[in-house]
Parts: sequence; C-alpha cells; structure tokens
Amino acid sequence: MHSLKHRLGGFKLSDHFRRLSLYTFMLYAFGLVLFVWSLKKRHYKYQFKQFAYCHVTLLVIVVQSSFLVSNMFKGLIWFLLPCSLVICNDIWAYIFGFFFGRTPLIKLSPKKTWEGFIGGWFATMGWGFLFT
Repeated sequence: MHSLKHRLGGFKLSDHFRRLSLYTFMLYAFGLVLFVWSLKKRHYKYQFKQFAYCHVTLLVIVVQSSFLVSNMFKGLIWFLLPCSLVICNDIWAYIFGFFFGRTPLIKLSPKKTWEGFIGGWFATMGWGFLFT
C-alpha cells in the first residue's frame, strides 16, 4: 500500500472528495461565465429561457439524487436488513424442510412443511440478532 501511494505521487482520492463542493462550484462558475460570453443581442429572451430550463432540470435531478444517495448511505442498514432476512428465511426454510420436513404446511404448496417453516423462523431470528 505504501509503495502504491509513493508511485502515484501521494495522490489520495479522499482529499479530492473533501474538495468536491469546491470543484462543483468552480465548474458552475465557469459555466456561468461561458453563458454570459455566449449572449447575443435579440436572443436574450430565448437564451435566458433555456438557461432557466437547464437550471430547473439540474435542480430537480441533482438535488433529488443527492438526497437519495445521502439517505441510502446513512440508512443503508434499513435496506439491507429486511432483504437479508427474507433471503435467510427462504434458504433456511428450504434446508430445514428438505432434511427434516414431514408435516405439510398447506395444500396450496405441498412441498412446504411445518418443520421448514419453524426452522426458517428460528434461523431468521438468529440471523437478525447477529446482523443487527
């Protein structure tokens, strides 16, 4: 790891992520300067209308996606935990039902057994306890 850092000349991606808001502001300011330079007489209304459409579109897309990503990373456990519990329940219910299953659970699905249901429940409770 030290040699990789040395070969890259001390380049750290985390330093650039800390300055991400500075980079985005600089790009926005550069775009604003380019917009002002591109203004032409007798086309102001159209150009400002397009500028406003661009800003509204960026506002809707960027703000919503940034909130979505922020919420996902701060609350990722509340997405992963239910998914993993469902997967764990399915897998362990199948395993317990395959090896120990004798009593059918319902007529709609004849391969489902009470043993698989109860074994899957206990395994899911154990997984939930360990995962949280």
